[in-house]
Amino acid sequence: IAAYQAQEMMQGLDQSKDGQVSISELMNYGQAQTETKNTTQTSTTDTHDQSTVNGTTSDPNPPDVNATPEQRAADLIAQYDNDKKGYIVTNELITAWTKDPSLGDPANAQNAIDAWDLNGDNHVSLDELTTGISAMDQADAILAAFDPNGTGRIDIPQALSVKPAGF
Repeated sequence: IAAYQAQEMMQGLDQSKDGQVSISELMNYGQAQTETKNTTQTSTTDTHDQSTVNGTTSDPNPPDVNATPEQRAADLIAQYDNDKKGYIVTNELITAWTKDPSLGDPANAQNAIDAWDLNGDNHVSLDELTTGISAMDQADAILAAFDPNGTGRIDIPQALSVKPAGF
């Protein structure tokens, strides 16, 4: 039964059908799960509480690992949203990343916005950032559980050899 369940899980996660689950496939799965969860809950978020950011770059002041996705998203908004409008736009990333290249490559600022901007309005809101961070956290947890060798990929033999709690 465990082998069947692992194989079923792999088939669901393995979007490219190459027999392995990459971190991007895990993130896509986590993002979909988070979006599904968010659509089933009543939203009490004020639409003016919005922000944007690229959490994938290195950060000289990394977020508190014990902070919630909401707290980390708010911290990123505070870091990049210089005019306090509640969301992040491309020019704010370019300005910050030009001043401090360790934060990111200014040439990738629009790609960062596009990656986090779920509704296509060309800025990243607090909700979008929180959703993305939650999805990344879920992907990290799944990868950590099913990739004991630290390869960055999950294959069927690895999945069958691990018995993580909660899966």
